[in-house]
Amino acid sequence: MKTLTNFNTTHLHSINFKTIFSVLALICFTQTGFGQGSETFTNLDASTGSYSQGSYTGDNSITWTYNGARKVTSTYNITGTTIGFGTSGTRNVTA
Repeated sequence: MKTLTNFNTTHLHSINFKTIFSVLALICFTQTGFGQGSETFTNLDASTGSYSQGSYTGDNSITWTYNGARKVTSTYNITGTTIGFGTSGTRNVTA
């Protein structure tokens, strides 16, 4: 005979790692949609020849700070301007 206490215990045992992971993943992935925007890198003043650090004011007057980055224009079949990163050292961009 199942009692309410036995039912709750049985129900809790059915929650496994896959269920917990799925719920956490769903929460995390739904949060990545907030705060998204775009940047054209038109005002990026980084060197095109060497990786460096610096900052610039981008679209919508947002100040971007970069480390280990350079300006990439027509290399690698890229249309327009983007930011490229080296393969060693500190490499990041923050707004």
